[in-house]
Parts: sequence; C-alpha cells; structure tokens
Amino acid sequence: MEAALDIRDLGVSLSDGDRGFALRVPELRIAAGETVGLTGPSGTGKTLLLELLGLLRAPEPGGIYRLRPADGPARDLAALWTGRGGLAPLRGRL
Repeated sequence: MEAALDIRDLGVSLSDGDRGFALRVPELRIAAGETVGLTGPSGTGKTLLLELLGLLRAPEPGGIYRLRPADGPARDLAALWTGRGGLAPLRGRL
C-alpha cells in the first residue's frame, strides 16, 4: 500500500531561553487508513511531532514532508510554510 504520509530526514526545533529541543524524523511512512500509536516517556518529542503532523509547527528546511490525499496528487507540505494562504484550507481538510 502506498504511503499517504511520507516524511524523511525532517527536523523541527524549539527553544525557550537557555533550553532547546530538536526532533529529527529519519523516516515515517503512514498508509491511508493505517492506525498508528505514539508512545514514549515525557520529554521525548511526542507533542512536537503531533504539532508538526497537524501543520501547527513549521519543519526546518530540507527533508521530505509529503501528503498524498486519496482525491488528488501528492502535496509538498514543507513548501506550504513558505507561501501564503495554503495552510489554513489544508488544515481544515485534514
């Protein structure tokens, strides 16, 4: 089954004063209809990953972040952060 979500070599970081956290996703592929559980200890980046997947936090430049909806061609989600107006309609459909 072809992946509906394809992430490779993607990173996202956050910092607050002297503290910082970086999440690196070497590969994450989720097929349409697939159910995925996200578990791990506190402070390992689960919420940060969900913010990235929900288009609430911008990924760092580089890497691949694609969504292939059932009703259309693949979309480069990372590229949406550089344009204007593309995120809100897509968030509403996800």
